[in-house]
Amino acid sequence: MISEAYTGRYRMHINFGGRGFWCMFDYAAIPAPEVEGIHITTSSNADSVTVRWFPDLLRGMEAGWLMLQEHYARLLTGVRVEIRNIYEHQVDTTSKGCEYYGKMFIDYLGRDLARHESSSGTT
Repeated sequence: MISEAYTGRYRMHINFGGRGFWCMFDYAAIPAPEVEGIHITTSSNADSVTVRWFPDLLRGMEAGWLMLQEHYARLLTGVRVEIRNIYEHQVDTTSKGCEYYGKMFIDYLGRDLARHESSSGTT
């Protein structure tokens, strides 16, 4: 669970040895104790670029949520994520790139921003 709302623009800078991929998006991550797991949506006024790439980003975020559990023993729950805008590059934005960025975003959210609880249940 996250203790406060976060908004921002997620972008990673990766140096590739060949053709890379690129994706960037604006997000809001909001504590939602009533949500079991995470709930990921687009904003109600999503533009056509956001609608185009959202399924790939969502697939990556779902994979990232599972990765947190399987590899880091972290259960990220009670979070609502709204994707407000996805940006694209005419050549370098790909399905694979959006999926990868989505996965890394959830890793960042779950490992760096979420409360870390000990086995006794305290933070």
